[in-house]
Amino acid sequence: MKNKLYFPLFACALLGMTAACDSGDLDLEGQIPERFHKILYLDVYGKQSQVLYDTNEANLYALSIVKGGSDPSTNASAKVEVLSQEEVEVEYSNLEGVNYQVLPAASYTIDQPELLFEAGEEYKIVNVAIDPDQVKTAMENGDADAHWVLPLHVTSETDSINANRDELFLQVTEVITPTIGFSNTSINVKQYTYGRVSDITENVTLGLSTDNQWNIDLGLGISQTYVDNYNSQNGTVFQLVPEGLYDFPASLQLASGTTNADMTITVEGGSLQPGDYMLPVEIANTSLFEISASNGTYPMAFRIMGEELDRSNWSMYYFSTEEPTGESNGNNGRAPHMIDGNTGTYWHTQWQGEGANPPLPHLLIVDTQSEHTFTQFALMQRENSFYTKGGKFYVTNDPDSFVESYEQDKNSVSQSWGEGIGRFNLAQENGAQTFGVMPATGRYIVILVTESYRSEGLACIAELYAYGLNN
Repeated sequence: MKNKLYFPLFACALLGMTAACDSGDLDLEGQIPERFHKILYLDVYGKQSQVLYDTNEANLYALSIVKGGSDPSTNASAKVEVLSQEEVEVEYSNLEGVNYQVLPAASYTIDQPELLFEAGEEYKIVNVAIDPDQVKTAMENGDADAHWVLPLHVTSETDSINANRDELFLQVTEVITPTIGFSNTSINVKQYTYGRVSDITENVTLGLSTDNQWNIDLGLGISQTYVDNYNSQNGTVFQLVPEGLYDFPASLQLASGTTNADMTITVEGGSLQPGDYMLPVEIANTSLFEISASNGTYPMAFRIMGEELDRSNWSMYYFSTEEPTGESNGNNGRAPHMIDGNTGTYWHTQWQGEGANPPLPHLLIVDTQSEHTFTQFALMQRENSFYTKGGKFYVTNDPDSFVESYEQDKNSVSQSWGEGIGRFNLAQENGAQTFGVMPATGRYIVILVTESYRSEGLACIAELYAYGLNN
């Protein structure tokens, strides 16, 4: 039977209160009972949370059993046991109202379940190996509300055990499969000016989500799918950087003891035409573990701005609505104000009189008087009146086809005309907002406003700017 130390009795012995203690086994000049010459206890005890990592190897937990007491130089022995399910229910589950489940015996091993302390030994290290695969299986197949534990208990047939430090209640909170990914995968579009950009370089970091004890080989590549999916989900028009204009390592190794690795990506920016570009470098394969589902690709993104095009001789070719008299400054609200170079004037949809508040979409066509290759547009909300929300850009040499189609059935054009060369989604803020488009050549800029922040479908634009190349 195990012996446990209770502090009142120990204090009695230490203070020499022999009248209250059994004097039959006194030693050390009759002051301390012999059973207190050596006292065993856990260095770390009580409830401890444990996260397991599924690394294809057992996770090791080291616990220390200390030999103390009045004369710890003597021999001692102890056992490390696991409480049964019934014992856990009595000692923990029933008292706390928590469904604690003991890990299956096949999921762990104890390297030294029986300990013998020699005279000079002050402590023993016991390694508990826990198989994360077995634990994960138990979690998946067990009760959904179960809290999985490994309740370790130190006992001794011959020596005293500190009753307050004899149990280590390991609670496995989760089993995590380590993943490999980039430390930062957010889109940060850097802007450069055409004709004034050379090499574009970015340094990025990738690594393992836990301490690395292995040599892990990584293969890197490019993901066209990432670009396609991103454009589809965000209404953007990023182009994949052409092959031969970029450079990065084809492979990397995370050596044992090294959790992170740095790499450099270089793009020959001077060889690119104006436009929005993306180079999504992905971890294509790994010799160990899994590639992070969320951080497996680093999306290098940048915009090469075309030159700002001169608008001095531009004119409005067509507008489906304007407010000719209701706005300030006489004729403010008319369509030509969106290209007049004055940020204090603006185009506004009609909101009074016959034909007021026409439903979306609204159509605007600008005549630039000659062909250009357009690469970006910028729109400016009317100052502090953020009505316009979203729409599409088109470029054409046949504006009448757009006008005819719109006037025949304005409700269907947003679908029948397709996505155009790019979309815009205006934030509710002052200042010009730039939007990339697929480079397109033509004379006329077509703007289809499809969304409004106002329920009446109101829209207004202070200025339209265009960027690209003069042909």
